[in-house]
Amino acid sequence: MTRLSETDITTEDQLLLGDNAKPAALTKSPSYVRLVLYAHVVVILYVTVFTQADSGQIHLSEFVWRTFFNRMMTTPMVFSWQFFPAFAAFVVYRYDCSPAYRYSVIAFDAFLSSVQFWIMLPLIQ
Repeated sequence: MTRLSETDITTEDQLLLGDNAKPAALTKSPSYVRLVLYAHVVVILYVTVFTQADSGQIHLSEFVWRTFFNRMMTTPMVFSWQFFPAFAAFVVYRYDCSPAYRYSVIAFDAFLSSVQFWIMLPLIQ
């Protein structure tokens, strides 16, 4: 009798074997995390281009208006500063990954958020 490896186990086999089998999708690193991080990079580039398009500095009231009430800026800010880090954390903990991979993904996404704040900081002055 041939012994099955984890990659040979299908969904039907898992139903028969119970908790002793892991589906192949849970043993691979999630591509969703990479997708979230790439989308975050795109949002940072969008914010950078939008910021550099202005000439001169912006007063604090105008900065708040553009960041939270301007339709062009509201969606990227909400998704990049709130949704992306939370989604990255959810996906990393949902899948069977090593703790080092989990912490590195969350740390990298926090780094991307800090870069966004650094890009937007000159607008406040």
